[in-house]
Amino acid sequence: MNAELVAPRRMKGRDQADQLLSALPDRLDGVVVRLDVPDGALPTPSFLDQLVEIVLLARGAERLVVARASDFTASILEASAVDHGVADQVEFIGPA
Repeated sequence: MNAELVAPRRMKGRDQADQLLSALPDRLDGVVVRLDVPDGALPTPSFLDQLVEIVLLARGAERLVVARASDFTASILEASAVDHGVADQVEFIGPA
């Protein structure tokens, strides 16, 4: 099973991440969550960290696949995933 999310252009704070994730079920066991990042997106580190924490740790998704992340966004997500011990569950696709 897969779930898809489209990130807002401006990704600010943990509360906005929680709002985006409210469309997903409380448990994501076995689910691959795809996050499409729009061109020119401006994420905050707290938004991206919350995404990793909730999708992979709290809700137990199998993987977080991030499409079209900028180098900046990818580096923050990678650091967050490493900090939370889930680096092997984050994948990047599409142009950086």
